Amino acid sequence: MSRPERRGRRGAALAAVVTLVALVAGPAGAAMTERRSLEVGAFDQVHFAGAGTVELSQGPAPRLTARGPAALLDGLSVDTRDGTLHIRTPDHATDLVLELQVADLSAFVSEGDGRIVGDDLDVDALELTGLGAGSFMLLRLEARELAVRGHGATRFDLSGQVHTHVVELSGTGDYQAGELISDCVTLQVDGASDVRLWAELTLDVEVAGAASVRYAGSPRVEQRVTGMARVLRLPTIAI
Repeated sequence: MSRPERRGRRGAALAAVVTLVALVAGPAGAAMTERRSLEVGAFDQVHFAGAGTVELSQGPAPRLTARGPAALLDGLSVDTRDGTLHIRTPDHATDLVLELQVADLSAFVSEGDGRIVGDDLDVDALELTGLGAGSFMLLRLEARELAVRGHGATRFDLSGQVHTHVVELSGTGDYQAGELISDCVTLQVDGASDVRLWAELTLDVEVAGAASVRYAGSPRVEQRVTGMARVLRLPTIAI
């Protein structure tokens, strides 16, 4: 084999190796995902501000693990004060995921456009507050009392079972609780929210603006409706 041929083959092999490395490494500038355990104190309330996803679970002790690009993790602020865990994420932190285990939870405030997701939470009384364009998705929730406040474009997707269910909404958010079996529901809506819920015993509704309220169950209903709002009973639960 001539020297030019050997050089040509070595060049082709080197090009193949470079291509393989590029494929494994991903696009230029792609951030590597890291995982970090963060220290938290005792708390039963959470105030979250920013973006990203919070994955809620319940366990014997509070614990917080974050995963995402290093730059986002470096800009994450976590502080426990007076029984409240304060979490603030950097701007545009949509790739950030926080795995948050709680021993007990009485209140969760989400400010911004974060996604709060959870499954199988069992608490006594819980207050959820959404400020902005974020969302809550809590499935198979068990609670004696649930109070929800949504302002702006927050979306709520809830299922499970509660005794007392109080809801205050303003803005254009969605409230999908057609699979949250509630004994007594008090609902106050002002704006253009779309609401779906399940009431077994009583339903007290005050609705204004262009909101739409649909409910399942056979509760005793008291309603005060103004503007273009409407309250309708669903013969069956439509998902």
